[in-house]
Amino acid sequence: MVRESGVRESGVRESGVRESGAHEVTSGRLVPRARSPFASAQLDAASLGPDVPDTKVTVPAPSVPILPRPRLFQALERACERRVTAVNASAGAGKTLLLASWLSWSAERRAAWVSFDPGDDTPKVFWACVVKALRRACGAESHQIDRLLDADTDDERFPARLLDAAAAFTTPVVLVIDEAHRIGHSRVLAGLDVVARHAPATLRLVLSGRGLPRLSLARLRVTGDLADIGPKDLACTTAEAQEFFRLVGVELDAEDVATVLERTEGWMAGLRLAALWRQTQPPWRREFASFTGAEPMVAEYLDEEVLAPQPAKVRRFLLRTSVVDRVNGDLADALTGDDDGRQTLESLERENALVHAGPDRTWYQYSPLLREFLLHRLRRDHPDEVTSLHRSAARWFAANGHVVEAERHAQAAGDWALAGSLLAQDGYRVIANGEGASLIAMLSAIPTEAARSDTNLALVSAHARLSDNDADGADGFLRAVEAKETGADASGATFSGARSSLLTERLATVELRLHQCCLRGQIDGGVVRAAYQLREEARRGGLGGIQAPRLSTLTYWLGMAELWRGRLLAAREAFAEALPGLVDAGFTLWARRARVWHVFVDAVDGRLTAAERGLASLSASSSHETPDPAVDLARAHICLARDRLDQAWAIVGARRVAHLHDDQHADPAAPPLEETLGLLRARVRFYQGDVAAAKAELAAAAAAPSRLRDHIERSAALLEAEIALHEGGTARAWEILSSRAAPTVAADAVLAGRLHLADGEPAAALEAVSACVAGTALQTRLLDTVAGLLVAACAHRRLGSQAAAASHLERALALAEADGLIRVFLDAGRGIRALLTVAIAPDGPHASFRGTLLHRFDIQPTATWKTPEQRTKLTRSERAVLRYLPSHLTNEEIAQDLCLSVNTVKSHLRTLYRKLGVTSRREAIARAMQLELLR
Repeated sequence: MVRESGVRESGVRESGVRESGAHEVTSGRLVPRARSPFASAQLDAASLGPDVPDTKVTVPAPSVPILPRPRLFQALERACERRVTAVNASAGAGKTLLLASWLSWSAERRAAWVSFDPGDDTPKVFWACVVKALRRACGAESHQIDRLLDADTDDERFPARLLDAAAAFTTPVVLVIDEAHRIGHSRVLAGLDVVARHAPATLRLVLSGRGLPRLSLARLRVTGDLADIGPKDLACTTAEAQEFFRLVGVELDAEDVATVLERTEGWMAGLRLAALWRQTQPPWRREFASFTGAEPMVAEYLDEEVLAPQPAKVRRFLLRTSVVDRVNGDLADALTGDDDGRQTLESLERENALVHAGPDRTWYQYSPLLREFLLHRLRRDHPDEVTSLHRSAARWFAANGHVVEAERHAQAAGDWALAGSLLAQDGYRVIANGEGASLIAMLSAIPTEAARSDTNLALVSAHARLSDNDADGADGFLRAVEAKETGADASGATFSGARSSLLTERLATVELRLHQCCLRGQIDGGVVRAAYQLREEARRGGLGGIQAPRLSTLTYWLGMAELWRGRLLAAREAFAEALPGLVDAGFTLWARRARVWHVFVDAVDGRLTAAERGLASLSASSSHETPDPAVDLARAHICLARDRLDQAWAIVGARRVAHLHDDQHADPAAPPLEETLGLLRARVRFYQGDVAAAKAELAAAAAAPSRLRDHIERSAALLEAEIALHEGGTARAWEILSSRAAPTVAADAVLAGRLHLADGEPAAALEAVSACVAGTALQTRLLDTVAGLLVAACAHRRLGSQAAAASHLERALALAEADGLIRVFLDAGRGIRALLTVAIAPDGPHASFRGTLLHRFDIQPTATWKTPEQRTKLTRSERAVLRYLPSHLTNEEIAQDLCLSVNTVKSHLRTLYRKLGVTSRREAIARAMQLELLR
């Protein structure tokens, strides 16, 4: 909503002034007026120098209301404690208005003002202006300056005489030289340099302009004699902008003010132009998104104040470089055909031509309004150059690794072939790394037919949609490429380059089909077979150069597909093969995911040491605060394999809560491991001895909807059969195992061997695990090999072959010790404990590991137990009795040692058994050690 206002276009420029009294307050706002001489100083007009107009030495008084800026007034007050103050900013930044309003605000400060013009650039004229300004400022003390009236201002010694006169002032004077950047005469600069370096405390110099005059200011800055007030200081703050719009009668909400500040970067002239523009617009066109540098009043101002004053070569430079959002010296040279781009940019920044340097002073940006104005002028005056400039920019950005900007300019040029080739080279990687949101948006802007007709564009468009989890949206692009490949086959391409290009396209197409299958959670066996065949063909063909990464990315997606199919070892092999190529080609996100899955499979396989090394590496290189599900589950599998059941439960219990929320790091194309948490929780409960809880978890996992239904059903059946075996129901276990119909899978073979042992069939047990022990069974993990060896050891012992039993047990120990595989021995049953005792020497090569295993056997729970949350804390007396249980002392001896009655000890024992959920002294010791109540 806009009120009528007296804002006039004449108020935009800083040069409009009028002479009147000191200042006045209008509508509660400070309006500076021309500062009059002191009343006590009746100066003869003729003696002031008829060649110097009064307006040149009078503080300007604009005819528009001026925004008071106490923040900057205080900065100027502090600055005047130093010899020189430089107010250095672009045209329209509000320098003149700021200084004029500051001097009105600080009415007691004596100020001399010189408005410098190009015609003043001689010693005689310049120093005459300074003398007249000082006489007007000094009033009653003007006699100190009167001595200079007869002096030769063209004399090189005049600045020193001026300083002598100023040193006699009793009240300090501020000498403001406005438009100081225009000073170019060497003798004027030399004299002003003397004043700047040697000014007494009674004279303070303020230099205001669009740049700094060529004085020795660097030395003054180092010595603390120079104060700088630059563009960032002069830029309006949010509060100042709000106050300004209220002052000129334009009512804006906070969002509009923020938009204007973003568009103008706080540039004072920009705010005035925005207010003027807003008042000229009809109500339906007052959104500040429409306020651009192409608006006539903005364009006129920028043309007069920024573009027109530049030499023709610089004007051409500004127009041609306006096609890019940011520019450096090399890019500027590529766009202009010259070789001085860096120097030109540095000069424009020094001149405050609304050109800003970045933090490293390599890249530069034009202010938004200036760039829009320049683009408008380029399209109007040189429309035939726009396309070629965008094309040049695209090629430069691509050559320097800036893919998104390269693609943006290729599309702006309408060059779809260039856009496709750029994306094929680098865009694929950017999107794969999750950094291609802007590329994906640009791809969606390409006409569908144009994208499908260009193979590179079609492949990247399909990749972009898959990366955006749109499996169906990729179909049309993939079919278009596949149709071309079929046509190429029919034509019988023989040229090696054509065959290589076709192979690369096929690798990309099949890779994207694998990605699509993974997103859908439905793996097409035909696509997997085609991928393996193409991989072999590519290996034989020796892909190189920019085509080499295609083999690595295809292999990565083969690994992902194998994960979905439950072929974990094949997946690990694929990830290991793909990883070096992914790293070399810069596919950082896929490389990290390959490492994560490799670690997960290592943990499931039983290669715990390798898994821990991988976890440490991931932790050191990851910025994620929330771990991937696969990382958490890898840790849980490590704890489980080492029989750290409480730690395993802490992990899977925490993931149960985390699963209620979307994981920000989850990969939509990866198997949803959270769906397997129920199986893992069931196994932990089973190992803890809580069979009822294990069955409940299994039932819940089987009932829950899942994209991993086949895997969950197979794994649940395997655990259900293990539970049945534990409960003595071998018939039920055989029934479950037979329904799986997978006797060649290693885990099934191990369970079959254990069932044969339970049925008293050691020979059949040996036969069942023979392939597993030999490593020829499908999906044989290290854990399965160790488990198979333990079944074989028990079978040989029952068959009377003690040497063979010991040999198999030795092999199992050798494989398991390095990784600390404990749980697999406990699962093999107490027959293995007996073998460890009689077949393995206590001082042999595996003595330490043997001792650990025997200890773990001894503390295994044999009854249902309660979780730590369900336990009642032990009393001090109960803990005292508990500490005696591992000893061989009788109840009477314990009572005597504790000075208690036997009945009291027995009472404490009953309470202990109840709290620990056990029924015997041995079970109590085992459970207490598990809970670390005994150390």
